[in-house]
Amino acid sequence: MGYFDVRKTGGTNDGGIDGDFAIDKFGLERVAFQCKFFTEGNNVSSEYVNAFAGSLINFGYQKGVFITTSKFTKPSGHKNITFIDGKKLANLMRENEILCNVINTYKHYSLEDIIDD
Repeated sequence: MGYFDVRKTGGTNDGGIDGDFAIDKFGLERVAFQCKFFTEGNNVSSEYVNAFAGSLINFGYQKGVFITTSKFTKPSGHKNITFIDGKKLANLMRENEILCNVINTYKHYSLEDIIDD
């Protein structure tokens, strides 16, 4: 998707940051991310979001991306965090053909290209 030097740093006791990436080739600005693989109906609460916001400050990040396979319970006032819920994640995966297979393709023909005047 155009990001550089993506690093996974998460795991147990990761301090609330699952990884980070650079938004430019020089790595001048890094953005942290947090991922929650939750089942449908198990939404991400403000407690998780606030903990991530605190981790951004603790680790010196200016921006973050919070990704979940489910939904967020309510909109957040954190302006420096981009929220990606399950629906948006699925759309991004399709748009960028990440872990997706193309099942059908269709050709589009224009009749005016084949008709003689």
